[in-house]
Order: sequence, then C-alpha cells, then structure tokens
Amino acid sequence: MMSKGKLASWANQCPWVICHLTTKRSFASDNLRSLSLRMKSIKSIQKITKAMKMVAASKFKGDQKRLEICKHFSTPLTDIFNRLNQLDINIKNEDLAIIGISSDKGLCGSVNTSVSRICKKLIERENVGNEIINNITPNKIYVYGIGEKIRSALSRLHRDKFEVIYNEYNKIPINFLTCSYIAERILKNNHSNIIIIYNNFKSAISFDTKILNVFSQKQLNKMNKKELASFEFEPEIDYIFKDVYEFYFTSLLYNCIIQNLAAEQVI
Repeated sequence: MMSKGKLASWANQCPWVICHLTTKRSFASDNLRSLSLRMKSIKSIQKITKAMKMVAASKFKGDQKRLEICKHFSTPLTDIFNRLNQLDINIKNEDLAIIGISSDKGLCGSVNTSVSRICKKLIERENVGNEIINNITPNKIYVYGIGEKIRSALSRLHRDKFEVIYNEYNKIPINFLTCSYIAERILKNNHSNIIIIYNNFKSAISFDTKILNVFSQKQLNKMNKKELASFEFEPEIDYIFKDVYEFYFTSLLYNCIIQNLAAEQVI
C-alpha cells in the first residue's frame, strides 16, 4: 500500500492525473443533475400536452355536434332549391361576390392558405378547375372576408377588392343570428353571381377546400320555378319567395362556416 508521503510525492510529479480524476467526478455529478432537471422538464411538458389534448378534444367534440345539427338544419332547404333548373344560370359580364371563409388563428397546414389561394385565382381571372365558375367573366369583383387570415393573405395585392371583413366572428360561438347579420349585409348589394370558398370537414384527419356556386336573387328570377309546385307554401311562393331565398342563403352560409370551424380542428 502506498504511504501518504509517497502519494503526495507522486501527486506532485503527476498533477494532471488528479485533475483528470476530479474533473471526471464533477462531470458525472453535473450529468446526473442535468438529467434530473431534464426529466422534470419533460414531465411538465407531458402535463401541458395532456391538458392541451383535452381542450382540443373538447373543442372538436363541440364542433362536430354543431356540424351534425347544422347539416339537418340546412340540407332540406338546400335540396329544395337544387330542384330548380340550373342550366346557364350564371349572369355573365356582371358583378361577382366572393365569400372567403378562413380563420382568425395562424394555423399550420393549408386551412387558411388553400382558401386565400383560390380567392386570389378568382380575382386574377385564373383557372380554378371549375368550368361553370370559369365562365362567369365578371366585370367587377367584391370580396367578403370571414376571418382575419384571408385579409392578411390578400390585402397586399387586392386591398381594393374587399367589401367588408368579419374577424373574431367565433369569439363568442357563432350562431344563426350572427350569420343572418352577415348574410343580410351581403345580400343588400344584390350581386349577380355569388361564390363561397370554404374548407369542408371530412373526418378527424382530413378536409378539402370547396368552391360553392350559390344562387343569387337575380339568378333565381331567371329560373323556371315549376319544380317547386310539388311543395305547399303558405302564403303562395310568389309572395314569400324573397324571404325563403334569404333563409336559404343564410342556412347555406351558416353550414359553410360551421364546416370550416370543424376543419380547423383537423390539424
């Protein structure tokens, strides 16, 4: 066994060995400390993630429930209007209203960009893959933005096209009354052609972006309404047709907004 004197003498001759051993012990201790802190951090992140999952699941469940109710509410009236003769209903060389439904949130994926991209193509008269819509050839375009993100995407190049923007529309969960206010503002201008662009909810992991060619009041005046003869109206349809149309348009807009809100939860 080495005596204390010999150990001290050896240490003086080889100081780097002692330093090396001391450093190694310190490194191991720091390693354990940092590992412990990291584990605590990961556990905290797990708790936050779990809470976020619960909140997202609750929102998604609420949006799905509203979507199911809305479908049953809007579909019957939409089916009635779809019975009308739709051949050559677009009014060419007149105005076009584009209603782009986006979000107030900065979402990843294509939830916002897909809607704004199609709006941009329509404004710039580019092909959108729909022959009927491509043939509208409007002389003036009005854009109604629902959601802040469509404004930020289009305002740099097409600020002059915006008629009105509705942001924070879902700060208080949107309802039919709010949609009635938006629809009334749009219909007040009596546009010749109306298009709605929105994200259609398909499942918990997918959605697609749709372009909906909506009947305008001017288009309906051109149509043959004999298909509605099989339905009973009180009073007669000729007297209440304007009111029925406004209800149809509001129901359709409400369904599109609810679909878009559900699609936000997909990502």
